[in-house]
Amino acid sequence: MLWALDVEPIDDDDINDLVRKADPNNEGFFTKEALTLIMEDKLRDPDTLEALIEQFNLLDRSGSGKISIPEFKQYM
Repeated sequence: MLWALDVEPIDDDDINDLVRKADPNNEGFFTKEALTLIMEDKLRDPDTLEALIEQFNLLDRSGSGKISIPEFKQYM
């Protein structure tokens, strides 16, 4: 997902840290809103944030507003 946004690749520890922040209750998924809040610090450019939301929507095939943690990790 971040590669599609031209953001530097992050390592597994960074991905796990993002997951812990996005899914603090360990429910196995997180919402677009949670991801957006966390990534706002990393993605200062508003166009990049819009692209992140677009990428999220592509992964959210069911339209539930959620993507699973394993699916997120796969696309990171």
